[in-house]
Amino acid sequence: NLGAFSHCKALWLENNNLTVIENLEQLAMLTSLYIHHNSIKSFVRDLNGELTSPPLPSVRNLNICHNVLDTLRGIAVTFPNLEKLIVSHNCIVQLEPELKELLQLTVLDISFNKIEADTGEPTPDCFLTHQNLALSNQSELNLFDIVSNLTNLSTFIFNGNPLLKSIQNYRKKLICSNKSLKFVDEHPIFADERRAAEAFGNSGPEAEKKEKLATKLEAENRFNLNMARLDELLQDKRATVDDWSDVRIP
Repeated sequence: NLGAFSHCKALWLENNNLTVIENLEQLAMLTSLYIHHNSIKSFVRDLNGELTSPPLPSVRNLNICHNVLDTLRGIAVTFPNLEKLIVSHNCIVQLEPELKELLQLTVLDISFNKIEADTGEPTPDCFLTHQNLALSNQSELNLFDIVSNLTNLSTFIFNGNPLLKSIQNYRKKLICSNKSLKFVDEHPIFADERRAAEAFGNSGPEAEKKEKLATKLEAENRFNLNMARLDELLQDKRATVDDWSDVRIP
């Protein structure tokens, strides 16, 4: 009975051994739901796709890590306006295409699950067309297809999944697939890395080396220009000061 809490905006239900998400539809103003460390297995009740909960369009932040989820089926219908989804440390075995429908997502953490390589060949209509970015299986295609469609995504965390072992140039592929990404797994994406990754994706390893060299030279030129400007300022100061005995340099 949550009717008395209709103005609740954040709800913590962790460590309660809950098995389903239900009876939250009365919380029309709920924006953040923290339901980690429970025993939730799915967002649907059966193979027919009946949801365990009516849609909760007000929820923007969902932390459902450390449960026993084996699928994300139904998540886009239950939480259509998610901006932050933390679903790490579960038992998810594949990525659901409906994740592409969560267009407002800025943070997606699906690390330490059981997503592994599919034996099927990837479909040919793939956005990563260059040979250096070729995809080896359908699971890999699903991953990059989802990431490329989430145009507001800035943080993506996927480490700890078996699929990573079969992906060559994983980080470079991710950077090329989504221009809004700022953070992947344990490291941020700086402008220099993005330039090198996109050069690799467009023209291969040699282009990547050239781009890294160009970036290094640009940094050295900026440093030399700054030092030259500092020297000019010191020279101007020396020219205007007759007695240096009273000048203190901090």
